[in-house]
Parts: sequence; C-alpha cells; structure tokens
Amino acid sequence: MNAEGLAQLKVKLDSVRQSLGAYVGKELISQKSASGSLVLYSYLVKHEVQPMRFTFILYKPHNDWVFYRFLYDDRMDQEMEEAVKINNKRP
Repeated sequence: MNAEGLAQLKVKLDSVRQSLGAYVGKELISQKSASGSLVLYSYLVKHEVQPMRFTFILYKPHNDWVFYRFLYDDRMDQEMEEAVKINNKRP
C-alpha cells in the first residue's frame, strides 16, 4: 500500500468510526495459517453502537513479515444468521 492509499484508508476508517461510537475493546475471532508463510488474524473490534471486523493477512516471503491484505466490514450478523440456517437444515 502506498502513502496515498494509506491516507485514504485512514479517512474512510475515521468516517466509519464516527458512526460506531467510542471504541470499547477487541477480541480475536480467528487465527488461520495457510502455511508457515501466510497467516490471517480476524478481530472483532467493539464500539458502543456496533462491532466491526478487522482482518489482517500477513505474508513472509523471506525473513520478515509484511502486510498482504487488510479488510474491514460490519457484516458478522449476516454471517451468523446464515450459519444458523445451514446448521439447522436436516437431511
């Protein structure tokens, strides 16, 4: 990510954060490893009004870890609703 992309991301996150309320805390949702060189960390970031999910994907091409991807969304409720539907299906 270049400096301009990082600046744009900060502006987007600041505007989203204003509608979510004050920061309350974070919880690790999931940690996955595709190999020793690619890992994913997903966090529930708690705010007074609603949560957000931040997902960090890190890559280690040589000796040092680098950010590969950063994602954020507020759709955990939809995923949980879908998971309940799938788990309640009977054969």
